[in-house]
Amino acid sequence: MERQLNSLRTSLRQAGLQGVIITEQPNLSWLYGGRFHVNLASTTGLLSVLVTHDTVECLVPSNEFQRLQDEEGLVADTFHVYDWYDTATLNKRLNDWMSTEGFILDSSWSKSFVRLRSQFDDSDLPFLKSMGRDVARAAEQVCRELSPNDTECAVAARLAAHCYNQGLDPIVVLVAGELRGLLYKHPLPTSNPIGRIVIVSLCARKRGVVMSVTRMVSFSAPSPAITRAYDAVVEIDSRMMASTRPGAPLRDIFETTKQAYGELGFPDEWKRHHQGGLAGYQSRELRLVPDLADEVQASQIYAWNPTIPGVKSEDTIWVGQTENEILTYTGDFPVRQLVVNGRTCLKAEILRR
Repeated sequence: MERQLNSLRTSLRQAGLQGVIITEQPNLSWLYGGRFHVNLASTTGLLSVLVTHDTVECLVPSNEFQRLQDEEGLVADTFHVYDWYDTATLNKRLNDWMSTEGFILDSSWSKSFVRLRSQFDDSDLPFLKSMGRDVARAAEQVCRELSPNDTECAVAARLAAHCYNQGLDPIVVLVAGELRGLLYKHPLPTSNPIGRIVIVSLCARKRGVVMSVTRMVSFSAPSPAITRAYDAVVEIDSRMMASTRPGAPLRDIFETTKQAYGELGFPDEWKRHHQGGLAGYQSRELRLVPDLADEVQASQIYAWNPTIPGVKSEDTIWVGQTENEILTYTGDFPVRQLVVNGRTCLKAEILRR
């Protein structure tokens, strides 16, 4: 937490602010490195935290206070504990904070928090590597267990179970069998059987950090059209990864992506779905769009996800000072090796069952 506080206070000084009131779940998880939600879909956290240049104050309901201290690393200089039903006390304290000159609400300072949340350092790498392997392992274990008669919902249930068994919260679970994979980019699971080929996509969260991965399984030889499309998405993904180096403008990576789609025979497919982006405490802190002025920084993580009907490629990578590393690599799934601009990239194959 000390590093986070130091970064946050530096940002406050640079902005000429005296304090920030943190209420959003991603920002609370970034600050403390814990789980500050009950509802997985909630963007509002379980408490409010005021960070100034000198102090940390927490406004926390009594029914959450002990668990957050015991299990989620909640600490502060001052705690204001109120009964969960005492909205008058809650609102008065929040109004007092928000009416103080020089204090800002985190939702009004979102760009600064995106920058803060998306910047890791080398001390985070062991955790990120361990988490990335667990995320990929969950998806790959499911891929080895499937049969063509399994429904998409059954696949999703197994995937969620593998996540929870590894201490991960599955926050996005997408499953597309052979019919829906050709039609939809965000295939929420249905009762349809998966058939001869399936796409399994997962975004999972641990200690607030979110990583993404996609794997595919085929129960017969993929068609020539699927093979051609899959060859293209792994090539596009590899070019995107190779371009994701410190100092690279994201708008240039967008152009690299667009050009790759065209060169590989799918010139309009980039228009039909977002291509991924900067990751962190949201599945995508920034999506890759043409006019992004931001540049890649060392010690950030990215998840690109090029797609063509029927196929998708996706991993989460760490941007190192000298080279990138695929965090969602286990060594237990078939891969192909691609070399782009002198950089080697290992991309998952379609698992044949």
